[in-house]
Amino acid sequence: MTFPSESEYPGESSFIAGYTYRELQDEVIIHQFSDQKYRPLVRTWLNQAQRRVVLESNLRTQDESATVTTEVGKSAYSLPSDFARIIDLHNPTTQELLTPIDIKSLDALPASTGLPYSYVISGTNILLYPTPDAVYSLSLRYWRLPEDMVSDSDTPEVPAQYQELLIAFAMKKAFLREDDPQMAQTWEVQFEKGMLKLRGEANDDTFDGPRQVGGTWGDEHGGALVNSWWR
Repeated sequence: MTFPSESEYPGESSFIAGYTYRELQDEVIIHQFSDQKYRPLVRTWLNQAQRRVVLESNLRTQDESATVTTEVGKSAYSLPSDFARIIDLHNPTTQELLTPIDIKSLDALPASTGLPYSYVISGTNILLYPTPDAVYSLSLRYWRLPEDMVSDSDTPEVPAQYQELLIAFAMKKAFLREDDPQMAQTWEVQFEKGMLKLRGEANDDTFDGPRQVGGTWGDEHGGALVNSWWR
């Protein structure tokens, strides 16, 4: 089992085509891993990888919104089931953003009721301060978790040019399982390199998904899937 060399990467540019869940699995299994032993594990690792990528980056495709409708005398409200990280919480009526504070700061504040102006994310709840004294509709913007891939035809929610991050993560896990820490570290470095690039692009207002970029893997996938970070 060897890591891809520079000579294996085509130099020409081509448009990005994404993987299916099955194709992602095959890209790992093809490195001489036992299909029977590793495919169930690879399926799990690919979904773990997708969640990690979303949790550690600000992908525009994962920007979601919800309404928090308050109740009199209630300060804690459940977050959406797909909540990953908060972007902001604001009051559409006053056009004001609520201020995030930590739980220690909240505990130090005196009991009070009124129009909420601060919040704390605590586990699966959002805590408002002061405790609402009326019904208010607050707008919550957040980064959502991706849905797990289940069917072989499912596709990742990660942009196509970064789907090989999922492969790199699964390769690292597979080599760790094979007790090969050197190869696991090699793939971990590739994963972190890609994440660094992705974070930069995701924070760029011009980033909107697939684009024309320089090539990488030329393989059974037709040589069409390329990205800008692998080399």
